[in-house]
Amino acid sequence: MLAANPLFTDDLWTEERYAHCMARPDVVIGPEGPRFLEFNVSGAIGGPVELHCLQQAWQTLYQQHSPAPFTFHDPFAARASLFADVCEELALPRRLAWVGSVRDLKHTNSTRHFDLETDYLKSRGFTARHFEPEDLEETWNAPSTSATR
Repeated sequence: MLAANPLFTDDLWTEERYAHCMARPDVVIGPEGPRFLEFNVSGAIGGPVELHCLQQAWQTLYQQHSPAPFTFHDPFAARASLFADVCEELALPRRLAWVGSVRDLKHTNSTRHFDLETDYLKSRGFTARHFEPEDLEETWNAPSTSATR
């Protein structure tokens, strides 16, 4: 498996340490059968970006008249904090590959969807770049700077 997919890891400790915050099940099967944890309406593609943008719009609209009657946790901020913690714990550079395909975005052929989060990550001190899955290995190994998109 690793020979065919050199970007995967065979480090079980890393997989067990970070899998809970990088992936989550939607259904848990226990002694009483399946229990649904959530129905993920917008899926992995779009959810955090849509939530981030909607929250910004709601905050702007409400604050024109009075303080917003709610608080929120920005998914971009939460993920940036997670990535910062992981990089610090593992003594790794703050360098992230954002992998996703424009082909999965049915409403556009633009990378703006991915650029919103990579731009946010850059504002938090990361080198962050979006890659189409087929371009990741070749492109990521090229020299880069923090200004690289």
